[in-house]
Amino acid sequence: MKGPNLRRVAACSMLGVSLSALSPALTALADDTTPTRSAEDVYLAHMTNGVKLFNSNDFAAAIAEFEAAYRASPKASPLMNQALCYRELKKYPRAVERLELALAKHEATMTADDKNAASKAVEDMRALFAFVTLAIQPESATVMIDGEVVPPDALARPIPLSPGEHELTASAVG
Repeated sequence: MKGPNLRRVAACSMLGVSLSALSPALTALADDTTPTRSAEDVYLAHMTNGVKLFNSNDFAAAIAEFEAAYRASPKASPLMNQALCYRELKKYPRAVERLELALAKHEATMTADDKNAASKAVEDMRALFAFVTLAIQPESATVMIDGEVVPPDALARPIPLSPGEHELTASAVG
């Protein structure tokens, strides 16, 4: 009898310690004097979360984490990781867009191997593109492809799509 009771008491004591240890932290979060994390700390936290989500195949959530990392500290790595996620989701135009942004804005900080890999991936994925040209009337109509709004200026040229089926919708007032 003593064994189970001791375990229960030990578990309750540990829980009490854990909650009391958390209470100051929770109070500190609400306090305006709490020191803020550096941009690099925020960047690393989002990158770590993004990698975990990528490894668990939650690509949409990983993209959001890599975007938050990029906002905290603009670098090539979050963009390249987003491209990997978009590639896994078979959204090749979005993957290419992220890689081209990495090359355009952060090429100087990328290794030669990363630059070559990004350029090769862009070339490989571009070969898979299909293009659709839309004629929209009225021109003010909102066009969506696969649930994402197509910017009006993008309608002036062929729109790249990944292979497969897509849902196209257009709507206008009246």
